[in-house]
Amino acid sequence: MAGKKPSDQKPIHDLLREKDAFLTTFEKIYEYSLRHTKGLLVWAALVALVIIGAALYRHYQQSEEEKAVAAYEEALEAGGEEARPGALIAALEEVRRQYAGRKAARLAEYDLLSLYSLEGDLDQAVPLGESLLQTLKPAEISLKPLLLNTLGGLYESKKDFVLAARSYEALLAIPRLEDDFKPDVLLSLGRAYGSAGQKDEAVKPYETLINQYPQSYQAYRANIKLAELTGRPVPFPLMTLPSALTSASADPVRPDQNQAAASSEPAAAEPAPELPAAAPATESGSQGEATAGSEASAAE
Repeated sequence: MAGKKPSDQKPIHDLLREKDAFLTTFEKIYEYSLRHTKGLLVWAALVALVIIGAALYRHYQQSEEEKAVAAYEEALEAGGEEARPGALIAALEEVRRQYAGRKAARLAEYDLLSLYSLEGDLDQAVPLGESLLQTLKPAEISLKPLLLNTLGGLYESKKDFVLAARSYEALLAIPRLEDDFKPDVLLSLGRAYGSAGQKDEAVKPYETLINQYPQSYQAYRANIKLAELTGRPVPFPLMTLPSALTSASADPVRPDQNQAAASSEPAAAEPAPELPAAAPATESGSQGEATAGSEASAAE
């Protein structure tokens, strides 16, 4: 590669007088900072305050969560197995009130729903269950089937069978609902529609249950309910009854026939009780014969 000609090179004193690009930029920044020192200090202070504030808020939130969890655990301990349900309810309600919005308060609400349901306090259980369902968080989506099923039972207890049926319908509409859960839900749905007086709607879940889960105990119950709704005997679609009902049955439509047949068969003869040993014989005959003879004479 051909080198530069000596005539193309700048004299050294001219190069020294030229400013470097990096140094020029740095000088500009430095001069700007000198002219705006006060403003830059204010902005730096604001940024520092934001960072410190975020750190303090995070620490506060973590501390409050720890307090809430500790209070929740204390409430459970205070309402142990030997304590009355009322004491546990009061302790959990205090956690719910004092730490509203915290995870511990949310856990307390689920516990309170179970307790109110067990105690039969529908005025407390129903609104709480509805609130939990409406404010369901993404992390709690797996609890939706449980909430819907619980609400269905609570509505049935309140004799609000239409709302109960809607809860069971919403439950069946959940994608990938476990098959072990569906027979009970279908049976509950048919019961709710039947109690609401909607017989045509009640027949549908019963028929679905029998067709999709014929080997289940719920299918046998649905068969009985169908017979009651339609007024005619509905043949059960199995050759044998579910094992949960009976160990063996010759007639799958009427399992009580076996019991009736068993009761009509003559019972096996019981062994005769052993007679007491006869008294020793005497010259005038046995004591037993004399007594029997005297009783016969008296009868004559």
